[in-house]
Amino acid sequence: MDELEVYEGLMRAYDSIAYGYSGFRVRAWDVVKELSSCSGWVVDVGCGPCHNGLAYVLGSKSRLVCVDLSYRMLEVVKALVVRYGGNELISYVDVVQADMRYLPLRSESIDRAMYVASINHVHPRHLDIVFRECFRVLRVGGEGLITIWAALHPTVLRRLARNFIGLLLMRRKLSELFDIQVPWRSRSGTYLRYYHIYRLSDIVKHLRSIGFKVVKSGTYNPHKRVLPENYYVVLSK
Repeated sequence: MDELEVYEGLMRAYDSIAYGYSGFRVRAWDVVKELSSCSGWVVDVGCGPCHNGLAYVLGSKSRLVCVDLSYRMLEVVKALVVRYGGNELISYVDVVQADMRYLPLRSESIDRAMYVASINHVHPRHLDIVFRECFRVLRVGGEGLITIWAALHPTVLRRLARNFIGLLLMRRKLSELFDIQVPWRSRSGTYLRYYHIYRLSDIVKHLRSIGFKVVKSGTYNPHKRVLPENYYVVLSK
């Protein structure tokens, strides 16, 4: 898939499904607790409804920036902020429509950065750009959290199997083997979302090459399945 089409397609899809998606994805992932507490600036990149960022900063004096490519998803965030904390919480939360490759944030201005279920949307040619942006905006001593889908996640495994069959039948390129399209079905139609499936070891290696320290990594299974559903990495600058 063309790189430009990837991000335009994601923006269209999430604009179209924002309200239904936010009603379905209502719980924050408790993997955000792997980040140490913070009273400074936190950014949730590729935030979606920003459940994870809000769960992390609620009850603290942290300032939260919710960043997403989808404008309608950020409208959902603003409504959730009012629901969770009223006018008091509004003063602690900012929403920014932006591409994670080009964060409109000052260098070394952020204390904690989270990329929960968003890095898989990044085309592999742009992974370096995204991680370098994270490195740029984090303060020295700042922490970050990344989660990625595991190849053995049922949703992923089925589509990788189809890709492999397509490769054998010469209907798919080797370079596209780990590119998948995951549908979201609603009353208005079916919307495909691009994901690239990364190996945990490749993510860790890439982070270290940029200058990050990998503090911790492991599996995260919110649905308690036997096989790994997700991997996470806690990093520091």
